[in-house]
Amino acid sequence: MDLRWTDERCILCTLAPTERHARCSATAELTQEHLIPAAIGGRLTCDFLCKHCNSTLGQIEARLKEDSRIRLAIDNLKDSLPALWMSMSEGQ
Repeated sequence: MDLRWTDERCILCTLAPTERHARCSATAELTQEHLIPAAIGGRLTCDFLCKHCNSTLGQIEARLKEDSRIRLAIDNLKDSLPALWMSMSEGQ
């Protein structure tokens, strides 16, 4: 499901399209972002991040996937939330 974002500014950097193009035209467009990461079953999306900010968040998410503390937290969900545990552990 896609939510409509009516503002032209990126929700993180708050730059307008002309400002984003001045920074880097290749990363200026707003891109589709999962409001809840797809790795844990998120289906709700919105085009509210510029490509630059979306890429930055993606790098952070990638590092979290490799963090052993995140793996431990996911494993602790196994008994109480098995469906969520399954989805998250597959993405880990």
